Amino acid sequence: IKSIKTHIPPTSTISPCINGYKNSFFEWLGCGIIDETKLFSTMEGIKGPVKKIFYGQDSNYLYFALDIDKERFFEFKKLYIKVESLNKLVCIPLETTQGKIKKEFGVDYIYRNFFEFKIDKKDFSEHKLEFRFELYKEDIALQTLPNFGKLEIDLDEHYSKNWFI
Repeated sequence: IKSIKTHIPPTSTISPCINGYKNSFFEWLGCGIIDETKLFSTMEGIKGPVKKIFYGQDSNYLYFALDIDKERFFEFKKLYIKVESLNKLVCIPLETTQGKIKKEFGVDYIYRNFFEFKIDKKDFSEHKLEFRFELYKEDIALQTLPNFGKLEIDLDEHYSKNWFI
């Protein structure tokens, strides 16, 4: 039986331009990827509009991008970003995400062709964080990400184990 890889951790730091576009292949090169489409059987299909989560960091920011089903994404009204290890919650009203960078409680976000956001690392006093994302339609969470549990990010990770000469 072949194992399906649903989570590929980051291999290097990244510093993508948060502008709502996939500017180039290299912009997110080395990022972590969670493929939500591989977490369900073929009978179930995708439960929500998010297909993949891309994430990474540099010395100043945490970066996230959501590869979405554009037709279904804006049926949802809110995206909650939960930092479970700190009991912190940020709500992004999705109807305001299009076209121009917005800011909600330290999160810069935008949607054009790609839903992107960044969080300033100086907002965190701890170095190991656990993230969850929830998409709400009305007052009901219809997609919780990642589907396998919590996304753990170590702010002190320097990826030196991936270096070679």
